Amino acid sequence: MIPEDTYEHTVAQYWYEALGLAVSEVAFERVTQGKWRAEVPSFLDRQKIEGLVQLHLRVVQDSLGTALGMRLMETDIIEQRRFLDDLAEKLRPWWKHLGTIDPLVEMFMPMPGGGSAFHKQLPPTEPAP
Repeated sequence: MIPEDTYEHTVAQYWYEALGLAVSEVAFERVTQGKWRAEVPSFLDRQKIEGLVQLHLRVVQDSLGTALGMRLMETDIIEQRRFLDDLAEKLRPWWKHLGTIDPLVEMFMPMPGGGSAFHKQLPPTEPAP
């Protein structure tokens, strides 16, 4: 359980961790030529992520040129997913009534052109049973 005073920071951490994972997964998908399928959350723009990956694709391909490199990347992605799942579980009281964590993260995403949306009202948590 995450205390309410760190709630906003935890949502921001979730967003940034999800972004990093999405970049890793899209890059891995490209290098494996679709054998690995990236899971990009609905609150992120896959096209922008693909553009970023394209800029650095040569470096990614070089680092994943061996079977060991591929296994290490896949293991890293699995661990990143596990961390995000754990973070989402800790945020459950705030997103449970929304159905998934995505709408909660969208509420606090960085705003286009800079700034943040953290001035928004916190959603209520589910009452403790």
